[in-house]
Amino acid sequence: MSERLTRKDIKRDEFVEALESSVSWLERHTKLLIASAVGVVVLIAAGFGIWWWLDVRAANASAALDLALEAYRAPVGADAAGLAGDEPSFSDEAARRQRSKELFEAVADGYGSSDAAAVATVFLGQIAADEGDLDRARELWTEAVGELGDVLLCDQVRVNLLHLDRQQGRSEQVAIELEGMLADEKRPLPADLVLWELAATYERLDRDADAESAYRRLSEEYPASAYAAQASSKLPPQAGDQEPLPSALGGFGGLG
Repeated sequence: MSERLTRKDIKRDEFVEALESSVSWLERHTKLLIASAVGVVVLIAAGFGIWWWLDVRAANASAALDLALEAYRAPVGADAAGLAGDEPSFSDEAARRQRSKELFEAVADGYGSSDAAAVATVFLGQIAADEGDLDRARELWTEAVGELGDVLLCDQVRVNLLHLDRQQGRSEQVAIELEGMLADEKRPLPADLVLWELAATYERLDRDADAESAYRRLSEEYPASAYAAQASSKLPPQAGDQEPLPSALGGFGGLG
């Protein structure tokens, strides 16, 4: 006669079956689980290795850039007298420029896509401009703008490109570009700088009334700007402006 199974017995049997099934699955997939665990460890190690490599690469790039900047700013000729032996110096400007160019090129070529390489590209553009190769300067500065992102140096490079355009007879295009920037809230340059460059461009085009309007807007709307005082000095005196009083210091002017 068969024994009668209780509900408790049924549950116990189900638990045992489930446990046996789990053990069986683990036995069949042990190699897979071990391989997966090893894979996770390898991925973590690889991620750490990549982070470490990038960190070391950035440090090396920064050090190489520092050497290039030291050469670029090194004294020339008589200015180098009295320097310590380990400080860079050059007999003439041509020698300094050539050595700086070599060092900046080493940074740009050896550490591509790094911040240091982008900065090196900016200085290579300046060297090209100093050598009279304005097309090469434009190419390098345009490349640097795309790599630098939203940093102060990028603003200076954009201004360099505007100056280059004016120098190469593209003042009309520069004026149109700056007018567009001024109307755009997402302009790539600060508004006071745009006004300053726009006024200078109008002057280049002999559009004196437009230049005066830009200078006046700059001095009135951005009085705290670094360009405000210069802009004000370019404006003609208006009715009601007072003449400056004579200095009580007499001939001792210039003490400021």
